[in-house]
Amino acid sequence: MPYNVATESVQRWRVQREFKWWNCSVSCQLHSPGALLAVIGLIITVFLLLKKVRGAILIGIVITTLLAIPMGVVDLSKVS
Repeated sequence: MPYNVATESVQRWRVQREFKWWNCSVSCQLHSPGALLAVIGLIITVFLLLKKVRGAILIGIVITTLLAIPMGVVDLSKVS
Protein backbone atom coordinates (compact mmCIF):
# COMPACT_ATOMS: atom_id res chain seq x y z
CA MET A 1 0.00 0.00 0.00
CA PRO A 2 1.51 3.34 -1.01
CA TYR A 3 2.11 6.05 1.55
CA ASN A 4 -0.77 8.50 1.78
CA VAL A 5 -0.43 11.73 3.77
CA ALA A 6 -4.18 12.06 4.36
CA THR A 7 -4.50 8.50 5.66
CA GLU A 8 -1.46 8.95 7.88
CA SER A 9 -2.81 12.13 9.49
CA VAL A 10 -6.26 10.60 10.03
CA GLN A 11 -4.71 7.58 11.73
CA ARG A 12 -2.51 9.84 13.87
CA TRP A 13 -5.57 11.93 14.86
CA ARG A 14 -7.50 8.79 15.87
CA VAL A 15 -4.65 7.57 18.04
CA GLN A 16 -4.30 10.98 19.74
CA ARG A 17 -8.04 11.22 20.31
CA GLU A 18 -8.21 7.71 21.78
CA PHE A 19 -5.19 8.42 23.97
CA LYS A 20 -6.77 11.64 25.28
CA TRP A 21 -9.97 9.76 26.11
CA TRP A 22 -8.03 7.00 27.86
CA ASN A 23 -5.92 9.53 29.75
CA CYS A 24 -9.07 11.31 30.95
CA SER A 25 -10.76 8.10 32.04
CA VAL A 26 -7.68 6.96 33.93
CA SER A 27 -7.21 10.28 35.70
CA CYS A 28 -10.87 10.61 36.75
CA GLN A 29 -11.32 10.10 40.47
CA LEU A 30 -13.95 7.44 40.87
CA HIS A 31 -13.50 7.42 44.64
CA SER A 32 -14.73 11.00 45.04
CA PRO A 33 -17.91 11.52 47.08
CA GLY A 34 -19.91 12.60 44.04
CA ALA A 35 -18.97 9.54 42.01
CA LEU A 36 -19.60 7.23 44.94
CA LEU A 37 -22.98 8.85 45.51
CA ALA A 38 -23.89 8.39 41.84
CA VAL A 39 -23.09 4.67 42.01
CA ILE A 40 -25.04 4.26 45.26
CA GLY A 41 -28.01 6.14 43.77
CA LEU A 42 -27.92 4.01 40.65
CA ILE A 43 -27.88 0.82 42.72
CA ILE A 44 -30.82 2.03 44.84
CA THR A 45 -32.83 3.02 41.77
CA VAL A 46 -32.16 -0.25 39.96
CA PHE A 47 -33.10 -2.21 43.08
CA LEU A 48 -36.38 -0.32 43.36
CA LEU A 49 -37.09 -0.82 39.65
CA LEU A 50 -36.43 -4.56 39.92
CA LYS A 51 -38.82 -4.77 42.86
CA LYS A 52 -41.39 -2.95 40.67
CA VAL A 53 -41.93 -0.20 43.22
CA ARG A 54 -44.27 2.45 41.91
CA GLY A 55 -42.38 5.74 41.53
CA ALA A 56 -39.01 3.98 41.80
CA ILE A 57 -37.08 6.63 39.89
CA LEU A 58 -38.49 9.49 41.95
CA ILE A 59 -37.88 7.60 45.20
CA GLY A 60 -34.32 6.84 44.05
CA ILE A 61 -33.70 10.52 43.35
CA VAL A 62 -35.06 11.56 46.75
CA ILE A 63 -33.04 8.92 48.63
CA THR A 64 -29.88 9.84 46.72
CA THR A 65 -30.42 13.52 47.50
CA LEU A 66 -30.94 12.77 51.17
CA LEU A 67 -27.74 10.68 51.18
CA ALA A 68 -25.86 13.57 49.54
CA ILE A 69 -26.43 15.85 52.53
CA PRO A 70 -24.38 13.89 55.12
CA MET A 71 -21.80 12.97 52.46
CA GLY A 72 -21.10 16.67 51.94
CA VAL A 73 -21.97 16.68 48.25
CA VAL A 74 -24.91 19.07 48.77
CA ASP A 75 -24.23 22.39 50.47
CA LEU A 76 -27.35 23.51 52.31
CA SER A 77 -25.81 26.73 53.61
CA LYS A 78 -26.64 28.47 50.31
CA VAL A 79 -30.34 27.60 50.52
CA SER A 80 -32.37 30.51 51.83
